[in-house]
Amino acid sequence: MRNLLIALCILFICTACPYESPVPISKRGDIFLEELVGKWQRQDENQNYYIVDALDKKTYKIVENAYNEESDSYDVSLYQGHINKINDSYFFNVTQYNPNEVSAASDEIMITAQPSYYLYKIAINKDGSFIMHPLSNYIKEEFERSKDLEKFVTKHMHLSFFYGEPEGFVRLNE
Repeated sequence: MRNLLIALCILFICTACPYESPVPISKRGDIFLEELVGKWQRQDENQNYYIVDALDKKTYKIVENAYNEESDSYDVSLYQGHINKINDSYFFNVTQYNPNEVSAASDEIMITAQPSYYLYKIAINKDGSFIMHPLSNYIKEEFERSKDLEKFVTKHMHLSFFYGEPEGFVRLNE
């Protein structure tokens, strides 16, 4: 029984949610990576898949299709995201899709009734797959301004414990 409890604790730690922030690294994306557009699946999953498309010139629309065994159908969740480049690394800012959001005139956002952002470092492999490294949920700092979050990420991005378990994604053929 004790071994089972230890195994469950380890599983929980390894599958914990990524860091959530009330603000993104930056309100707008710096770059749009065309190679992310398409149909994707986590390397270790068979039934769930994601469709990534362009929402605009620097924003992605992400449709998550999570298989529900009980109803034998897919539950659909919508997200939007953009990529910021810090030094030579790409960071993906992902939030629930909000078609009514008005774009801000400046690159700075302050906390209002904004949704949470999940932050990932993203690396594209030569074979066309990619890896997302979630920022660790053990980060306790909270930020009210994007510029402060960007400074924090820039300062700590080289530390291995700054990230959670990486998730690999492979392209699905249509």
